[in-house]
Amino acid sequence: MPPKLDDNVEKRIQDALEFHAQNPDESIATVTRIFKIHGPTLRSRIRRQSQAPAQISKAKHGGHNKVLSDAQNESIRRYIRRSYEAGYGATKAMVFEAIGELKRAEIPLKLAPSKSWFSNWIKTQTHYFHAIKTRPIDRVRVLAHNLDDVRSWFQEYKDYCD
Repeated sequence: MPPKLDDNVEKRIQDALEFHAQNPDESIATVTRIFKIHGPTLRSRIRRQSQAPAQISKAKHGGHNKVLSDAQNESIRRYIRRSYEAGYGATKAMVFEAIGELKRAEIPLKLAPSKSWFSNWIKTQTHYFHAIKTRPIDRVRVLAHNLDDVRSWFQEYKDYCD
């Protein structure tokens, strides 16, 4: 989930989107400088806006063999939003497990959906939320966080200063 933006930043983003729609010849870099917003934020908003109508139109066909009802979909979206607002976010594994719990709580008992169904479902939900990929911390940096090493470094520093 993207960081929660204050109203002022959100208004500037909306103004930038409107400006870019009215002036498509202007580069995104120029628009971000005018409205003082982060470039990747504007790019991703423009990309999501262009994807949303295509994804919504896909949902119009079929729908007789849905795994989740509209209410269950909404509850999963709320779960993801609340997890994000609580500060820890929701991993794909957490969301998959939450969907499984919803299905197991149904009467009559329903099995959890498959991983392939979940992958496809996540792809159709990009206009509601998106995944943030993190890179693992370098091994040298992880080892630098050893508490004993930090204590010894400060002890050596204290001895040096004395």
